[in-house]
Amino acid sequence: MSGADQFKAWIKRRRFETYKAAATYLGLDQSIVTKIANGKRNPGLAMALRLERLAGIPVKAWESGASDSSVKGRRGKPRNAMRTKGLAV
Repeated sequence: MSGADQFKAWIKRRRFETYKAAATYLGLDQSIVTKIANGKRNPGLAMALRLERLAGIPVKAWESGASDSSVKGRRGKPRNAMRTKGLAV
């Protein structure tokens, strides 16, 4: 089970009615919680440690997923392609 799936399951188990309620509990912005829950973003190390402490989601659960180069950026291109735009590859 991915980190995002575990995060959504934790939100459901805790019976948070909205991502905003979960964000308030975690001390995070609602947009961050939404992106993490939808698999659009992985937490950084500090946030992953916080989620491990507060939600019981192991840091290792975030090792793959949103940080993967297959995740699309705003223009639908892989993130790595966006970083290398204009460079000879």
